[in-house]
Amino acid sequence: MPQKRNPVPVEHLRLLCSLAAGRAESTLAVLHNTPFTDVNDAEGEVQVSGYAAFEAGSRALRLLAGFIRAARVDEARVRQHIDESCITATELADSLVRTEGISFRQAHEIVSGFVKGMLDRRERFPTVAYGAFAEAFQAVTGRPPRLVEADLRRFTTPEHFVSVRTLPGGPALGPLGASFVRYRRELDDARAWLEGYRTRIEEVDRRLAESARALTT
Repeated sequence: MPQKRNPVPVEHLRLLCSLAAGRAESTLAVLHNTPFTDVNDAEGEVQVSGYAAFEAGSRALRLLAGFIRAARVDEARVRQHIDESCITATELADSLVRTEGISFRQAHEIVSGFVKGMLDRRERFPTVAYGAFAEAFQAVTGRPPRLVEADLRRFTTPEHFVSVRTLPGGPALGPLGASFVRYRRELDDARAWLEGYRTRIEEVDRRLAESARALTT
């Protein structure tokens, strides 16, 4: 009997996100008519829809938090998929433009021919013969590459692919660290706002209770 896999909450998470978005949209759709009617007529329906949107969204966030904490990355399998898909081929082309002084069209033509031959032979970037690359390069440019084998290996690694993407929002350590700093600052601001909001609500409730006691004593 095949072993039953543990259910992954991805489908349920997607459902909750869709419910939250749909209920939020329905709340806005009702509110747009408020200037043309008595707000009390729509208050009940709007509150029901709004609370339902927050309820589904809160459940989705809790489920997402648990899922992220439980997730584990199989690095060996990820690297295998990277090698099989040749995902770093685009960076090899970009590196050729920077190091060889050729056009993007030439670079992509070289890499396209190189990768096609490599896949036909069931080879991968870490082990493919450097001569195959040199041959593809010369076929397009008419000269041998200045790129040495060590450069070819480095340019086609996922580590290099990530490290050179240093623009704002990129995955390299610099911009990624800056993004985390910004996210933490925004989270702290949101928590401070929420705490202040809760304090104001508690103060209103306290004053309301005092006023009610004054009227009943």
